[in-house]
Amino acid sequence: RIQRCGPPVQLGVAPAEAPQERKAPLKRIMKYSWVDESRRLVKVYFGAAEEPRALEAAGRGEAGRVSADFKERSFQVHIAGHDANYVLAIDHLEHEVVPEQCRLRVVEGKRIVVTLRKAKDDTLWNTLVRAR
Repeated sequence: RIQRCGPPVQLGVAPAEAPQERKAPLKRIMKYSWVDESRRLVKVYFGAAEEPRALEAAGRGEAGRVSADFKERSFQVHIAGHDANYVLAIDHLEHEVVPEQCRLRVVEGKRIVVTLRKAKDDTLWNTLVRAR
């Protein structure tokens, strides 16, 4: 049986889907060292021996590849790599720090150093992370 109703009518066209950017997986940096360096500073660092891929992704520390977010009792270091993104996240620091005076430094091919400025001078840090 044939039905004649006129020419075909296009109902609608779905918009072309833009190709989705492939998000790189997030890898946590778990191997790091720290030292209560002086009466004013605590340093956290990781190097090629502990995290070689994260250090390679950091390069020379160009803006956009490496960033840090400091709070009074925590900090995060983000490294954007081609195959993965890396993060060192330390929550619940034993003592408070001054976020505005904390720094991140990349020594290309060797290490990444996070310098935390103690909120109270002469405070001894027995541990980096406070026990819960």
